Amino acid sequence: MKHFIIIYILLGCLLASCKKSELMTYQGSDNIFFNNNSSDSATVSFYRDTTAYTDYDVTVKVWGRMSDKDRPVKVVIDDIASTAVAGINYLPLQDTFSVKANTDKATIRIRLLKEKAQAGEIFVLALKVLPNQYFAVEPRPAVPLSNGKVLHKDRFSIYFGYRYYIPPYWDTYRSYLGTYSEKKIKLLIEITGIDIIRFYKKSLKENYNTAQCRTFARKLQSYLNNEKEKGNIIRDENGNVIKMGGDAQ
Repeated sequence: MKHFIIIYILLGCLLASCKKSELMTYQGSDNIFFNNNSSDSATVSFYRDTTAYTDYDVTVKVWGRMSDKDRPVKVVIDDIASTAVAGINYLPLQDTFSVKANTDKATIRIRLLKEKAQAGEIFVLALKVLPNQYFAVEPRPAVPLSNGKVLHKDRFSIYFGYRYYIPPYWDTYRSYLGTYSEKKIKLLIEITGIDIIRFYKKSLKENYNTAQCRTFARKLQSYLNNEKEKGNIIRDENGNVIKMGGDAQ
């Protein structure tokens, strides 16, 4: 009989513990951070479209509880770290953004202006997320990475202008295109007639396919070979001999 009493007592404690656990909720501060593909910066080339501006979306994410009400988020420009000028290189940000009710993210659209930009000029727009009555930015806005760099979750920088950057699917076709350089992409445009706007498309369906990239790469390699026979070794901006990938030789 004593054994049964002990079992009942233990079961009662277990059930009480379960009920207590079910009632426990997240007790920490709700934090807000930038959440852009594990990076605290992005590069935007104005060559990727022909409009008078380029929009870039930055995401902030809640680390904590969701709410049944909209919650304002404070994102500002870091004027010290920025070279871009409001009203000339980008449209000024609105005062506040909001994480909508029952969600844990908010999108901040940055409109980058092209009219005053010159070829080769690069602007920096540095953003900071600040604490307010709804969100903190702690405990660790800076996160060490395995490569030795530090990821700043409370800051995000956009580098933009009329300059070429590595297209989104370059690495997909690296066996044909080889190592990226700005000089190489300029040669691809000049020698093969590649449409750089299409080459910067984020959708694979709208971008060039494997066969097309192979054709472009072999055409440029043929040009490089011909120039080499003439004694003209073409190098990139870092002094390296330009050559296409192994599958384009």
